[in-house]
Amino acid sequence: MDFTEESVTNLDEMWSLYHKFQKPNDPWIFRGQPNSKDQPRPSLERLAEKFSISFGTLPELESALLRHFKRQAHLYVANLPKDEDTIEWLALMRHYGAPTRLLDWTFSFFVALFFGVETAKEEFAVWALDYPWLRDQAMRIFHTEVEDLRSKDPRWKSGEFFTRVFCRTPPFDLVYSLNPERLNQRLVIQQGVFLAPANLSKSFAENFVALQKTDAKPHERLIKITFSNSVSLREDILRSLFRMNVNSATLFPGLEGFAESLNSLLAMPDILKGRLPYT
Repeated sequence: MDFTEESVTNLDEMWSLYHKFQKPNDPWIFRGQPNSKDQPRPSLERLAEKFSISFGTLPELESALLRHFKRQAHLYVANLPKDEDTIEWLALMRHYGAPTRLLDWTFSFFVALFFGVETAKEEFAVWALDYPWLRDQAMRIFHTEVEDLRSKDPRWKSGEFFTRVFCRTPPFDLVYSLNPERLNQRLVIQQGVFLAPANLSKSFAENFVALQKTDAKPHERLIKITFSNSVSLREDILRSLFRMNVNSATLFPGLEGFAESLNSLLAMPDILKGRLPYT
């Protein structure tokens, strides 16, 4: 993938970069990576490499995983999606940690920053992507395939849309955004959006590169922001995020999220010990 790389060594540099992405009519999306050396990859792709599974078998394996999840999800969750709502089923699988082609991104720079810094032990990164550009590039490739769906599925969220674009033979080489019509609580709170490769027989990066081929300046559409390996910088960022109410307790509602939020508080002993008025 072609991208521009920016470096951050202090909060001033971080804020300066953040303001570059604040364009109301040209939104960017973001993804935090605890290890700056890692490129964005869906969990299904990462597990395929871990277990030496051929990418060529992933379409069949995805179908099998989806079938297993559908058959047993009723044992654990009420109010399940309709059988044909594939996008919502995949979002539900991702929500509970099952391997899917969906890759989490967010419209919030600070949410992505939190997911990058929270468990970082060295250099971490936040990836920024020009969202309108992504959608426009992908639609140029697949729009004729689904144009007839506009009247009954104008937002392209149906199972039929998913089948035509993401299960096509031969497959499209592209990355596109997928969000279910019914959003779960976590997606709403985290301002989340999923990106998904259309060709599972190729990596996420290879699908993404296919969108960049017709762009004269593809590196300007994807930016990797690398944060230096500095304990003090990570502490400063966590403190700033805490003051903005961005932490595990707010991003993952419930006791589990609250308990997880205590990990970050170890970096802020003055707050943890109640020495500030709002604690």
